[in-house]
Amino acid sequence: NSQLGKEVISVVALEILVMMHPYIPHITETLYGHITEGKILATETWSKMYRKLDVVIEGDIEKISNIVRVIRNIRSEKNIKPGELKDVWIATSPMHQKIVEENANLLIGLAKINNFNFCEKPENPDDFAYGIVGDIEIFVDAAIDADALEDEKNRILAQIEDKKSYLRGITAKLSNASFVKNAPEKIVRAEMEKRRQAEEQLEKFEEKLRNIESRLK
Repeated sequence: NSQLGKEVISVVALEILVMMHPYIPHITETLYGHITEGKILATETWSKMYRKLDVVIEGDIEKISNIVRVIRNIRSEKNIKPGELKDVWIATSPMHQKIVEENANLLIGLAKINNFNFCEKPENPDDFAYGIVGDIEIFVDAAIDADALEDEKNRILAQIEDKKSYLRGITAKLSNASFVKNAPEKIVRAEMEKRRQAEEQLEKFEEKLRNIESRLK
C-alpha cells in the first residue's frame, strides 16, 4: 500500500545516505539533517545485514512476478499494443486470490491491465488467451475469435510441449535414487510439489487444447 511504500522509500533513502557519506560528506550530512530533523549523520553506524528472509513474502513476490511474466508473454504473442489495456480473469483459491488482490495495483501497472475479475472461469473461456502460474489460472481478453483460434491452438501446443519437457526433467531427478537419498528432505518435497503442480498444469493445458480443437472441427 502507499503508506508502506513511503516507509520503505524513507528507510532506503537514509541507508543510501549512510553508505555515500564517506564520498560526499557535506551533501549527505545536509540531506540527512533535513530528513531526520537535525540528526547528525557522522555519528550514525552502518546497518547490519539482516540475512533472514521471509519465506512467505518471497513466495508471494515470485507468484506476482510469474503472473506478470505470463500476461506479458500473452500480450507479446498476441501482438497486443504496449499501451493497450486488457481485462484479465483470475481463477484460483481464496488464499491466492488474496495475494493477487493485495498486489493488484502493482499487477495493473506492470501487466497493463484494465480490470481484474475473479471467478471460477470466465463465460466462454475459450474466447480468452490462457496461461497458468502454479494453481492460478489466467484468462486474458485477447479477442480469440474463430480466425485466431488456430494461433491460440499453436500457442497452447507449445505450452504443452514445454510443460512435458519440464516434467521429464523433474521426473528424472526424482527417479534418481542417489538424489532422493542424499538431498535434504525439504528439497525432495519441494521437487515433488513442483512435479504435482506441473502435472496439474499439463492437464489444464490439454483440456484447453481439446476445447479449441472441438471448436475448429
